[in-house]
Amino acid sequence: MAKKKKEKTKKEKIKGRVLYSLGNVSQITSYILLGNLTYALTESFSMTAKMVGLILLVSRIFDGFTDVVAGFIIDKTKTRWGKARPYEILYIPLWITVILCFSVPYSLGEVGKIMWVFIFYNVSQSICNTFVTCIESVRLRRSFKESVRVRVVTVSTIFVFAAGALISLLVPVFISIFEDVPYGWTIISSIFAIPFMICGILRFFLLKEIGEDEAPDPDSEKVSIKQSVKALFQNPYAFIVAGVTLLAGINGSNPATNYYYKYFFGDVAIATIPGLFGMLSIIMIIFLPNITNKLGTQKTMMAGFALLAIGCLARYLMPRNLIWLVVFGSIGMIGTMYVTSLQPIALIESMTYGEWKSKAKFEGIYASVSGMANKLGMGLGSILAGFILDWGGYDGNLAVQSDSAMSAIQFVFTGLPGILGILGVLLMLTYNLNKKLPQIENEIAERNKKPASSTTD
Repeated sequence: MAKKKKEKTKKEKIKGRVLYSLGNVSQITSYILLGNLTYALTESFSMTAKMVGLILLVSRIFDGFTDVVAGFIIDKTKTRWGKARPYEILYIPLWITVILCFSVPYSLGEVGKIMWVFIFYNVSQSICNTFVTCIESVRLRRSFKESVRVRVVTVSTIFVFAAGALISLLVPVFISIFEDVPYGWTIISSIFAIPFMICGILRFFLLKEIGEDEAPDPDSEKVSIKQSVKALFQNPYAFIVAGVTLLAGINGSNPATNYYYKYFFGDVAIATIPGLFGMLSIIMIIFLPNITNKLGTQKTMMAGFALLAIGCLARYLMPRNLIWLVVFGSIGMIGTMYVTSLQPIALIESMTYGEWKSKAKFEGIYASVSGMANKLGMGLGSILAGFILDWGGYDGNLAVQSDSAMSAIQFVFTGLPGILGILGVLLMLTYNLNKKLPQIENEIAERNKKPASSTTD
């Protein structure tokens, strides 16, 4: 009997971790697909890289305001489904509008195309993805015990990077097949939208929030914007985490891969080879819980940023050697995995510090700032790439690019992410929260004077 109970508990643990991962898989797939938006709009819809980058940057700035509103709404949310869970239904309109971003009518003029992309990109990102992003750390904190959260994000990272590597393999193949077909990008985006929309909403239906949100919380009515903002500015760690998220967002939205393999190797589909071998580096994520337990969040994330810098900058040495690109691309991917896996852990740690400092629990506001930083980073990544390519003289109508354009493509692909890795190491030097956390958590427990609620393992 005890054995059956133990097996059932183990299955529930596995189920919970897999279900949590599905939402992240859906979200990362939308990011990867939108990471090709600049390429799609310049190559297939005759828009300039600078104009596309400007549209995305303006959208991200607008997006920042909606993040703050979303964070406040999440802090005020009180439903029978929990605080974060209700917003997962937004994966449906998110994916519909992603398809529309890639379905610009050819008959529209330049202004019409700009308005089309701006409207549907903002509905997708400023509304739907804003809530989906803001709830992630809140969902993790309210669905799993502290002792297993690193394991949960480790499993999630395995799923995310496996799916991400697979999607990165498939996208260039589909581009080569459908790029020149009428509304080929609508076909490409639709192929991914249906299955990953389902992945996103499965977590809403099958993974519960357990504990605090099942009982009335008298403090939930006392939340105000003024209190939230005051608590935020008392917490320097929230801004450090936001800075890390900003750098990761810039790196994650870099559109250079397709340009690089198209013009350095003559075929965008060759990008699938580094992607395929990069999948093998996912095995390194299994060491993350042990490394984090030994080094702490700060040092592990510093190591991740260092690997990103090394893996990217080394590609300058042999820019046309595919084996070299595969090896150091995999090193950079390992670093990226470690950083992105621990971002929600660092954010939860900053939430804990904020609760101790302000003597009140605010979660949505911290998540919104992190989400704002991520989206601003993605916008900056797109516009930086666009301006660098434009400055280098890139012209999507040319089959052969100039030397300056080739240098610009190489810098966006190699130099920019390497610099981001160095900046990440320097930023994490200021994150010294790990040593303080045990005492902070003890003081919070003493202050609350109530047993912890049960949560999913």
